[in-house]
Amino acid sequence: MNAKMELNYLFEAVPLLDKYLESKDVAWSLPGIALEPAFAFSTLTIGVILFMLKRSKARNLTGNPATERGEYETRIFQSKIHHEQAWMKKVGQDLGNRMRLWGTYLDGYHGDPLSIIHSYPNHVSQRVIIQALMEEQDAGSLMVAPLQMMLQTLDAALKVIFEPGGFVWEPELMAGFPKDTYWYLFGSVKGK
Repeated sequence: MNAKMELNYLFEAVPLLDKYLESKDVAWSLPGIALEPAFAFSTLTIGVILFMLKRSKARNLTGNPATERGEYETRIFQSKIHHEQAWMKKVGQDLGNRMRLWGTYLDGYHGDPLSIIHSYPNHVSQRVIIQALMEEQDAGSLMVAPLQMMLQTLDAALKVIFEPGGFVWEPELMAGFPKDTYWYLFGSVKGK
């Protein structure tokens, strides 16, 4: 994935954000994105919006791309403020889905470790999205403690098969994903 793809996602998704937040749907398809081969994120969800914004902010963008990113960030923040309850509801729904997807992916290690090893740099995006969604949670919510426990369980399962190493994405993104928080981006899954 590159800066152009991240900004293109935001270009497609951000104008729809208010209507998406007003809908009952957990995810919306983005037809303009779905046409791009090799792009794994073709749906509008809060998690993917936060993920694309975070990746884009990690890049040292200048000129028009930096301005564009700033405009998207402002519009996302405004949508979040104007639709706070809907935002939080969708965060919770997306978080539950992402945790299940990440758990299923990690479980796959026992059946097909080679597939997991080779796909880790792409699939670890789910864990980053989970982190972004967890940061959106209201600390006083009754759901926070169970979600944190579930995430700790998933992280413990990953640590059993994880081998620390180099940053898994493009080096220019490293500054936006510090190792102490995003330890799972610094290494890969061990071979059996």
